[in-house]
Amino acid sequence: MAVRSQPKPNLKFEKTLQQQGCLAVAGVDEAGRGAWAGPVVAAAVVLPFLNRYYGINDSKLLTPLQRENILRKIYTIAV
Repeated sequence: MAVRSQPKPNLKFEKTLQQQGCLAVAGVDEAGRGAWAGPVVAAAVVLPFLNRYYGINDSKLLTPLQRENILRKIYTIAV
């Protein structure tokens, strides 16, 4: 049986929305341990299309310092 590869993240959906007149997009992330019924924190932020931060796909892959620096930037531009 063939193994399916994971599709790489891209901005195709967001670009389509922008072309249709959408002005912003929400980014969502979650953090938690254990089963889905366990403690989980989820958050969303809405950013204008003109102020996109590319390359940020998963906060768990960032160092604490990188997260703090990005947070400061997000606070200044979030809708």
